[in-house]
Amino acid sequence: MTIYCNNQGAIKTVKSNKTTFNTCTKHLDLHKDFVQCYIQNNYIDVHYVQTENQAADILTKALHVLQIKHLINLIELSL
Repeated sequence: MTIYCNNQGAIKTVKSNKTTFNTCTKHLDLHKDFVQCYIQNNYIDVHYVQTENQAADILTKALHVLQIKHLINLIELSL
């Protein structure tokens, strides 16, 4: 399964083998290990996608009409 994420920091965190965390990321330790296990076993693959091409935003955010039309075309949805 491929997961597309527009947060480069999150992608680097789960793909990194660093064990050191700062005060902002130390609470992610368990979740990071869980995701890293799935990445290492090739169950999931995490890729960066630009914010304007994040298809999930059509379901989660209030967007401008032009952005909605762009995302509808991106996911090949017909109305």
